[in-house]
Amino acid sequence: MTVDYLVKRDGNARCQIRSEYCIMGENEFKEPIHATIDHKDGDKLNHRLKNLRLACQPCNSHWQKFQWKRKQAATYSHLRKKERKVGVLSETQKEKSSSEIKINIDNYPIFCRWLKDSIEVSHKISVKEAISAGAKYMRKKTGHGSPQSARNYLDMETSSEGSYDIIEGYVLKREMKQAKAQIVEAIKP
Repeated sequence: MTVDYLVKRDGNARCQIRSEYCIMGENEFKEPIHATIDHKDGDKLNHRLKNLRLACQPCNSHWQKFQWKRKQAATYSHLRKKERKVGVLSETQKEKSSSEIKINIDNYPIFCRWLKDSIEVSHKISVKEAISAGAKYMRKKTGHGSPQSARNYLDMETSSEGSYDIIEGYVLKREMKQAKAQIVEAIKP
């Protein structure tokens, strides 16, 4: 059905690509069934009639390879441009990035000191309180501090290299964990 429409639309049953690989040249297909349907834009899912044309098999194959190489080159070119953009920060971006790094460098020891003092007073603090109150304390001291940064600092302090552990939703000093384990062990029958 589509081949018949294309023959009618184009006024002939010739190969519409006519590359150097064309076996038809100026000749028409003896039977329209011998023609292949080519997608001009290379998108095989784009079946709009204005995107379709008749082609002989060699031309269609060559055109598909050409389209694929062109798309691949465009993709690589786009990626290279993106990489260049990402690699080059504007002065404003550098300043913003530098100020954020400075804030993190300033706030981390403040949070650690606050966490240490809080746990020394009550021997434990809930994770939720450590995040909320820690962020509030940093904001009070430096003007900057968010629950996300407090959460990140708490994650670092409760890592294998940190000084604290989280047990049952509470932050405890690491030796408190060992003491608790000894108490639990002593209580077991």
